[in-house]
Amino acid sequence: MPAIRTLHAALLAAAFAVASCGGGDSDASEPPVDSFTPVTSSDQIALPFDAYLLTAEQDQLNLKANNLLVRRCGERFGVEVTMPVGLNPTPNELNARRYGIIDGKRAQSYGYRPEQSPAEVDGPEWNPSEREMAVLGMSDDGSALRDSNGEPLPEGGCIAEADEALGGSEPPAPVDVVDVFKSAEGDSRIQAAWKRWSACMKDSGYDYASPWEPNNAKWPAEVTPKEIQTAVDDVECRSSTNLVGTWMAVEAAYQREAIEKDPEAFATMKDWHDNRVRAAADALKGS
Repeated sequence: MPAIRTLHAALLAAAFAVASCGGGDSDASEPPVDSFTPVTSSDQIALPFDAYLLTAEQDQLNLKANNLLVRRCGERFGVEVTMPVGLNPTPNELNARRYGIIDGKRAQSYGYRPEQSPAEVDGPEWNPSEREMAVLGMSDDGSALRDSNGEPLPEGGCIAEADEALGGSEPPAPVDVVDVFKSAEGDSRIQAAWKRWSACMKDSGYDYASPWEPNNAKWPAEVTPKEIQTAVDDVECRSSTNLVGTWMAVEAAYQREAIEKDPEAFATMKDWHDNRVRAAADALKGS
């Protein structure tokens, strides 16, 4: 999973934060959490690992620079590269579904159906020629290709050449983010929050042990009144028990702990991203 953006949402009332915060005392081996701010919007989800990813703006800059360099490489081999720039989910979009359903207004109309990000919607159809595929390095037919100076196609094709010009492959993640997420889920404070949520849902006639059960259920193809009502009640229970606020606060503590255990590896990743952004900006100058 991914992660990390700036927290924009304002703090909710202090009295509510105290009344609904936390999942009780943590075990001695569990990282400390200073506060459990209520979270009722995906815009509020922000985590420490996010600082080591490209922002939405930086990612788009990187994609545009990469596309420009690929097209220039293709021109050397007499090929017009038609590959689109592409679009990745933004950090906020990546975090929006991290803890399941959270948007009450959307639940009233769409139940548990997640909103697609622009990156998940089919873009313009791309029909590359065999020669374009070869130049890009997406087929095995490029070994005989030569540019105007008689030079062979770079290993991996124009895509690999462009990536190398922008700094090469991203360093491996210092930790497995899924493992960190799962460790946080097993934390006593999150488990206590799950139980409070489960009790709230039981009061409304449901029998769910985990917030993932209704969120990942195989609902009918078309949204039904039952799904909508379940989703609405789910969101209300999440809010009244501060489920998401507790979940995010605890996971953030586990992420901070991971960073503190290997600061050099995380610094290396941050440096790579910073260098990538600078290289992308330089590549786009005068384009």
